[in-house]
Amino acid sequence: MTNISFHFNVANTQNYVCRLVKKAWQQEKPVLVVGEQDWLEELDGALWSFSDVDFIPHAFVGEEADEVSDEKVNVWLATPDQINTLAENHAGFLIHCSDTQPAGFERFDRLIEIVPQATPSVALARERWKYYKQRGYPLTHHDAKN
Repeated sequence: MTNISFHFNVANTQNYVCRLVKKAWQQEKPVLVVGEQDWLEELDGALWSFSDVDFIPHAFVGEEADEVSDEKVNVWLATPDQINTLAENHAGFLIHCSDTQPAGFERFDRLIEIVPQATPSVALARERWKYYKQRGYPLTHHDAKN
């Protein structure tokens, strides 16, 4: 069963996700980051520049990994509409940065829901929390302000 964590009060989602991705990548866990296309393009740039000493090989879902680098790619970026059809190829961590209910999340060992401080996102995250809880998924929450 998928373990689900909600990370609330995230002030800078790009930086926060970069740190989570780095941690998972260091553990050699495959990671799928889901968000809207514009946000993913910003994250792509952030993953290139957030650390002076680390390079985290990553690619957009649908790209050939050998076109990206000679490094093994374990970090993939996808839009919400890509997750259900491609989730089975990226089991491990799912970092969800969208206000939608992630289709196919149950195929992952772990789902991390990123919830920014914005009020609409918080209300939608509460609905997703209820959805998971009603289905018996183990839930934890982390306050990113602390």
